Amino acid sequence: MTGTYVKQTIVKRDGDRDIKFIGELLAEADNIDSLVYSNSGNSWTELRLYRTKGGKYVCQRVERNSWSNVQNEYEACVCEDVDRVVDFFGHGPLAKELFRAAEISAVLEVE
Repeated sequence: MTGTYVKQTIVKRDGDRDIKFIGELLAEADNIDSLVYSNSGNSWTELRLYRTKGGKYVCQRVERNSWSNVQNEYEACVCEDVDRVVDFFGHGPLAKELFRAAEISAVLEVE
């Protein structure tokens, strides 16, 4: 799917309207291979970055949990530029993996 336009994508989010757009999946990353055990079960994070046909970015973070009594959490936003994308995802290892896959430079340049 990466690099190809799809007819329609709907990105789910909690506490707000879902986001519907035409665009492409630029990159995705997850840490399912290193499941984090907690009292509420095994949990992991999935990150996805899309670019809309109009040139905006849609960022999505999903916190998944393997226990049936714990709901997954969905967070997403629309960003006008790469700086806002970096603000949304932060600077953790998983975010940096996503940025590398999307060929986004998230480094602080100093002269």
